[in-house]
Amino acid sequence: MISCRPISRNSRHYYFFSLVLLFFLFIPVSLFSTDIFWYNQRIVIPANGRFHTTAYGGGNTVIVWHEFVRQDANRGVVFLSIATSSDGVEWFRNDRFAGPFDYAGDEVSICSLAVKDNGEIYIAVSINHDTIRIYSSADNGRTFAQVTHQTGFSMAVGPRLFVKEDGTFIMFVTHEAGNNLSIFYSLSSNGTIWGGFSELVTESGLSLNFLPHFVSRNGVEYVIFQSLLIQRVSTYQLYLKRSRNGGRTWSTSRRITDFTETYMGGVAGPNNFDNQRPNFTIINNRINLTWERRNINEPNPQIYFARFDLDGNRIGDAERVSRGTRSCYFPRVASFMGEPVLTWFDNRLGDFNIIFANHTGIQWQERNLSGAPGNSTFGQMVETDDTMYIFWENRTGATSRIVMVAPDTSVDTPTVTPVNFIANARTSLDRYVFSWNLPDDPSGIAGFSYSVGRERRGVPP
Repeated sequence: MISCRPISRNSRHYYFFSLVLLFFLFIPVSLFSTDIFWYNQRIVIPANGRFHTTAYGGGNTVIVWHEFVRQDANRGVVFLSIATSSDGVEWFRNDRFAGPFDYAGDEVSICSLAVKDNGEIYIAVSINHDTIRIYSSADNGRTFAQVTHQTGFSMAVGPRLFVKEDGTFIMFVTHEAGNNLSIFYSLSSNGTIWGGFSELVTESGLSLNFLPHFVSRNGVEYVIFQSLLIQRVSTYQLYLKRSRNGGRTWSTSRRITDFTETYMGGVAGPNNFDNQRPNFTIINNRINLTWERRNINEPNPQIYFARFDLDGNRIGDAERVSRGTRSCYFPRVASFMGEPVLTWFDNRLGDFNIIFANHTGIQWQERNLSGAPGNSTFGQMVETDDTMYIFWENRTGATSRIVMVAPDTSVDTPTVTPVNFIANARTSLDRYVFSWNLPDDPSGIAGFSYSVGRERRGVPP
């Protein structure tokens, strides 16, 4: 029997390695990195998909998005819709499960999504300046219960809801009082009954604090946020807080953007850089942080990455990931195959595009994932049990849709066709001729491997 299979994408690296083994004998293995290939884009939400948020739990991927309906130039209403999927292909939709909610002025996100490991869905919605409504679903978004939580003060930014490692909840809001912005948080054991709001940042000198990002790991809660450093030219800096008692009390804020950087042939001090929109995850007991960073003498923010130990000590140098002078926004970091990967959007081609970056061992390798007409923004990665999805908003004219891609990790088996012999029949030929088709694959096929033998289910080398 003759069998044939495509060579996996990683195998080309092994082939290359065997040819140059002696030359690279003393180079660390970490210099070799697996290429990441992608399936073709799929449109998940074809219209009215604004400001999506995504999460995963209980074997399901969840998307919540906004639908804005303008009533006049300055006012309108917004609805929330949800879609869930167990495989990233077939989606259940529950349109307009919440709303309408009144809004005035610009269209902004009013909700935050969290999904527990058992698949329960929780959505915190800012329904007015001092009221949050929590929607919860135990049936993949088909039906919802709801409770209302009063903040007792005016919110400047919508809620940020997170599930802690122990399955309980923490929610952050930003309180606006005069010229000050301050982060407050509330705790809940079940997502329904919430405690009062407490101020997260109490140190003097930190008066404009917002955009907190939260991770819970090994019984410790971590928050990284931005705060305005008041000086002649004020800049935003990033700070880390930790809690060892479930968020009831917190450590002193520790500044983590306190490093210098080479700039224009000299050294620029840490106060000469704006640092905004932190996003982090913990991989192998290391904080992996990405954020927007801009020298005060430059107009456009760039994407940076740094690792820290769990005490907030930086490991190695911070790295500028993006290249050139384009404007880069909304960085996100996730773990894929045990390594950090990043997304952001930038205007390298005029319109905004979604950029994915993984580290090759020497440098960050960028790839434009979107490439479609219009502006592609707000990329969000979702880590599932066995793969990863990336979602973003694509806006062309007045149409906003939500698009997704996933890593391409498989390829169809080719069909083998005998040319000078009959399949499943004896023959005395010494030379066999056969052909095979080239399966369709969005990432391309590196090559083929085949074997000749009696075993029908044999695996070619």
